[in-house]
Amino acid sequence: MLKPEHFAVSVWHKKDRIHVSLGEAKKGTRNRLRIRRLQHNPIVPTEGSRMAAGHNIYALKDGTIPAQRQMVVDTGIGIELPRGTYSRVAARSGMASKHGIAVGSGVIDADHMGEIKVILRNHGNSSYKFTVGDRIAQLLLQKIQTHKAMEIDNLEHKERGTWECVSSDIGPKRLIRCEELKVKMCFLNPDPEDNSYLDEEDICIHASL
Repeated sequence: MLKPEHFAVSVWHKKDRIHVSLGEAKKGTRNRLRIRRLQHNPIVPTEGSRMAAGHNIYALKDGTIPAQRQMVVDTGIGIELPRGTYSRVAARSGMASKHGIAVGSGVIDADHMGEIKVILRNHGNSSYKFTVGDRIAQLLLQKIQTHKAMEIDNLEHKERGTWECVSSDIGPKRLIRCEELKVKMCFLNPDPEDNSYLDEEDICIHASL
């Protein structure tokens, strides 16, 4: 909902007349998260504290999520993001730790003009009930850093392997085995059964050596 501080009033004189123009203020509004109510009586996202990283999102209707199932929950709001940002929906730590409720989060682009809906997944062993006005998720804003994509013939050599997973913890590793080798010597005889094998200690005291 736009408030008086979101507008600017311009007054000027022209041919003995006073003209008044009401327009959207240029400063401040573009750097704010703008909310629009798309359904009847939704709750506008709020910050839980002055240092909160995101805005709380509220359920528009009552609902029950069976155990090991998921549900798409309406919020009744649409958003307009500050320039150069995108948004994503994140879980609330209290719901996750107490009830096993996770959020199927995704990227909300700046040009998305539809209603924000939240995918809640119940990983617990019992049904989870929520009511109108319950906080169900958090809306986070992050800056965008995009680059043009281009096709190339070869990729630069990397120390990590070529597996689909890119974690350094599960990539292929080289196994190096170290063994201590002992010096051995053998006096060869026409009959192999007469061969005598000498180890390191024998070599030091053998009369022939």
